[in-house]
Amino acid sequence: MRASEICFPVLLLLAGSRGLGAQDVPLDLPPDFSQESIRARAQETAKAWANWNQSVAGLEVRAFQLPMAEARLLIQKALGAYLDFLDSRRAYSQAVAAHIEKLRAMAKPSEPIVAESVVYPNQVVTLGVNLNAMQAKFDALRDSDEWVSMRRSVRAERDEASKLQDLRRSRISGDVSFDASAPAPVMSSILYRDSERQMADTLQKLWTRYYQTLIDSVEQRPGGPVPLVAIRASGAGTVPPRADSNAASGQNPLVGVWTYAEGSQEFNGVAEPRQVVLEIWIENGELLGRYRALLPDYSGDRKVDLRLRAATVSGKASLTLDFQSKDGKARGQIVIERAEAGGAELMLVRVVGDKSPVPRGRELLHRR
Repeated sequence: MRASEICFPVLLLLAGSRGLGAQDVPLDLPPDFSQESIRARAQETAKAWANWNQSVAGLEVRAFQLPMAEARLLIQKALGAYLDFLDSRRAYSQAVAAHIEKLRAMAKPSEPIVAESVVYPNQVVTLGVNLNAMQAKFDALRDSDEWVSMRRSVRAERDEASKLQDLRRSRISGDVSFDASAPAPVMSSILYRDSERQMADTLQKLWTRYYQTLIDSVEQRPGGPVPLVAIRASGAGTVPPRADSNAASGQNPLVGVWTYAEGSQEFNGVAEPRQVVLEIWIENGELLGRYRALLPDYSGDRKVDLRLRAATVSGKASLTLDFQSKDGKARGQIVIERAEAGGAELMLVRVVGDKSPVPRGRELLHRR
């Protein structure tokens, strides 16, 4: 590396490729080429990264415990925050490219140059930190039933990012000469723009695929996945209508999201149920639902995820719904014995056979 270049810290390169965590990105991660506009863009990029990390803290655990509509909204915002980071990075790279073009016009550049030995280490770090961030999210999902299938779904995009990181690492110059008489090569703006575009496109594919896979795993829609639309801080993006937005849903007091208040002791069974979420909606003239809960049984806790369907969509406050677990092994009925006037609470009863993996019991649910 020549003295006329900005020296990119070797320790930062090593940390970014292996040990840096998602929250550890330093504020000066992008190289500073002594231009005020570049420094400002670099700070905005680091701020956008920090905002994304703050918005997604604990998302992987919460998403599987929230109603589907709420989980989708959070994941849409998470993807939007990441795209905001990429926009900041693009603005930074445009400022650097303009600096390169300015230097090209100088016979003897008086300002720090932009060389491959500066750019490629930075891109190695950026790709490495993103891959580490995704690995941390998969680690948080390890207790989920879906984590193996999710890893497989994102494997191609992760491999693509890893290969690009290896390619950038292989392009790092080994020239550490300090011979001031040797002319320092300036990276062309075309090459720089292309390298930044390729990295940004790879990262956008990586995280778009991840968040689409996450919402697909949360919702597990029988009719197939629904594309995820990012919600940006700028207001771009749209929120798809809730499943219960159908006009007919207002005619049924059971439609909506119901939860059990843990610690309320309003249950009948082996022990108090936990993480209970009952969602009921009307779709194509049918009353459908999903019941998720962690139900204690004599043999231990059972995690259940049931799809519900009713034979009628009448406005009665009591109803019987047939259920089937997502793996098809558990079948039975969920009976809504009663719903309070005004739709504030209802009594849910699990009617199952003796050999059913779903425990018998009942609990009082409150509208969320």
